[in-house]
Amino acid sequence: MKTPADRLFAKDYEDARGKFLNAAEIARGEHRAYGHSLKGPAGEHLTTDVVWLGEKDAANVLVLKSGTHGVELYCGSACTIDILLHQRIPNDWAICCIHAVNPWGTAWGRRENEQNIDLNRNYVDFDAPLPRNDLYREIHADLLVQGTDEAALAASNDAITGAAETHGARAILTARSAGQYEFPDGLHYGGTGPTASRLIMEQIIADYGLSSRANLIIWDYHTGAGPFGHCEPIFLGPPVGQHYNLAKQMFGPWLTTQHNDGAVTPPQTGLGSELWERLCGERTYLLGLEFGTYPMTPSGGILRLDHFLHRQASIDWDQPQTRWIKEGLREEYDPQSDLWRQLVLAQNRITFGMFEAWANE
Repeated sequence: MKTPADRLFAKDYEDARGKFLNAAEIARGEHRAYGHSLKGPAGEHLTTDVVWLGEKDAANVLVLKSGTHGVELYCGSACTIDILLHQRIPNDWAICCIHAVNPWGTAWGRRENEQNIDLNRNYVDFDAPLPRNDLYREIHADLLVQGTDEAALAASNDAITGAAETHGARAILTARSAGQYEFPDGLHYGGTGPTASRLIMEQIIADYGLSSRANLIIWDYHTGAGPFGHCEPIFLGPPVGQHYNLAKQMFGPWLTTQHNDGAVTPPQTGLGSELWERLCGERTYLLGLEFGTYPMTPSGGILRLDHFLHRQASIDWDQPQTRWIKEGLREEYDPQSDLWRQLVLAQNRITFGMFEAWANE
């Protein structure tokens, strides 16, 4: 028997897209598709879909963005659908829903894109010197698992544990996830130039005139970090300035920042907030809405096993170990738990209610 949460959460990319477009039609939103050149595993076309709800010339816009990390789409998709179907738009506001920023990653069950690029490390200014990550360089070889068997993972984990004893677990977690621009086969690789998905994002900003709005708020849905089912609204810059003060007005003590050692994610480079704040106005800010799943470790084992798969010349998709890794990665970022899904949807509604109260003041 399907629960209300099951009706919003999808089983795969095509199902998520279908549910999203159906909700958009019910909500009478205006739809536009931005096609990607690559195909999904069944030969399906891949698109980033945008739905606009409200007046086109609204002074203020709330952007709901999902699927930056492909396999994480399902949470953000369900939350966006729930808002489309059940929530009211405050006066003088419009909602812009950007669905499946990284459709290739969603369709193929990866967090990264087809070039092994973490899209949320790809928004740096590539005309400026790229950020350095010296500690990542030191542990890069240790992070690359050399097989999918227990012995290979254990050997890699032991090396990372040794590095954590030297540098501290938080430092290793930061080095692993902060973003790096030297090793194309490594973790959280930011690339050497704008990806196709980033260029589509820039086109969306231009097509919808988002840089000229009086207030522009972006919610970027993510999963994986933090306690099971807990939503953490994360301000992605230092806790100072107008951007931070605007976010603090809405979320109060619930708001965290990556520049606090207690945050579920450490500081990172090349985040989407860098692009939006660079292209749009002073009253623009991006929040990461991070929904926790399972305990995070400095090593990130299942993610590294998935990296091993995609470092190979070809992948045997019918091999039991391949299926085990892909199912494990999906569970890591999209728990197949009705409790988790209910917690996500409940907190998403609370979050939207806080936005609505602030917007209507």
